[in-house]
Amino acid sequence: MLYEFKGVLNLKGVDQVVLTEDSLLLRGARLKNTTWIHGIVVYSGSDTKLILNSMRPPLKRSTMDRMTNNQVDQKLYRSLM
Repeated sequence: MLYEFKGVLNLKGVDQVVLTEDSLLLRGARLKNTTWIHGIVVYSGSDTKLILNSMRPPLKRSTMDRMTNNQVDQKLYRSLM
C-alpha cells in the first residue's frame, strides 16, 4: 500500500493540479466504467514495497535436496549413455 504521495501538475494555461495518493492507480489496478481518463506515469523506483512484493520468492532447497537431485541426474545421465 502506498502511504504518502504528493505532487503538483503544472500545465500551460491551466491552474495547478494537486496530485495525492487518492488520485493514483497502483500497478495492476484496473479502472472500470469510464469512457476516458488522463494519466501520468510515476516511476518510484525498483525498491518500493509494491515491486519487491511482486517478485517470486527465491527457491529454498536444503543441501541434502541438492545433493540428492544431483545424484539422480548423474545416474539418469549414465543410464542414457
